[in-house]
Amino acid sequence: MQSIAARLLDDDRKMGQVRPDVVGTLLTAVQEKAREASAFRLRQDRRQMNRIEYARYQRAVGPLLDETDRLQPVLEQIRRQEGPDPAVLGRWLNTFPSGGAMLERQPPPEGIAGSHGMLVGAWHLAEQALRSWQAAVAQTSMALANEASSAASGALLLIRNAQREHHALVDGPTAK
Repeated sequence: MQSIAARLLDDDRKMGQVRPDVVGTLLTAVQEKAREASAFRLRQDRRQMNRIEYARYQRAVGPLLDETDRLQPVLEQIRRQEGPDPAVLGRWLNTFPSGGAMLERQPPPEGIAGSHGMLVGAWHLAEQALRSWQAAVAQTSMALANEASSAASGALLLIRNAQREHHALVDGPTAK
């Protein structure tokens, strides 16, 4: 863009500098376009940096997101107060808690803190739903079954919202 401005000034000198107002307007327009191009380049570079950060984050939490996909049918059963089978519940309770701690240690990249927070909250609510359902079954307690159902409902809502927001951010900010 600077070469265009230099050429414009050079051509104006060659032509006797008889229209300074027109040349001034053209220079202003060229400078504005140069600023817009620089700002666009910065946004493009930031998007590329985000893609790299998001990919790193995706590698770290992707398996946990997959785990929440597999957990949703179990949470649906708890929400409806229809299960799951005790063996299935036991498997989930043996493997599930470590994911919450991992999520809490994983720093989210800029722009993902909201969906990451929802995912952490969903993970804890899901764990609460699993534990409450286990206690409800062990004590044949409807109060605990209702508590488990509420926790499962909240976990499902947060999981879906976190996944939607996460995918919208990770799968691609688009150029505007």
